[in-house]
Amino acid sequence: GTSEFTHWSVDIDQEIRAAGIQGALCGLVGGMPGNNVMSFAITAHQLGVRTRLFSALLASLSLCFFLFGDYAIAYMPKMAPAAMLFWLGLILVVSWIWDLVGSMSGVEHGIVI
Repeated sequence: GTSEFTHWSVDIDQEIRAAGIQGALCGLVGGMPGNNVMSFAITAHQLGVRTRLFSALLASLSLCFFLFGDYAIAYMPKMAPAAMLFWLGLILVVSWIWDLVGSMSGVEHGIVI
């Protein structure tokens, strides 16, 4: 995913290991396990961001949405978040299925689908 778009060397084993340890630690203390979100890295790369400021701003924005997001969404028309989710889903389907045609084997492409 991320290495295909950014052409960065990504150690997938290390990423999966870190996500597993994080999930296990969250489970031990009764927290809700999270997951790695590669779309943020891809979005930052496509926007030309090359510093860690994007990560800090993303963390701040995530905290604001965690604290006040339900109030903001309650005032929005229902069609606005629905359209945003549909558009995001469409972009991800195109990038995962259509853009990767020819860059992986048929079996790998079948697994993605």
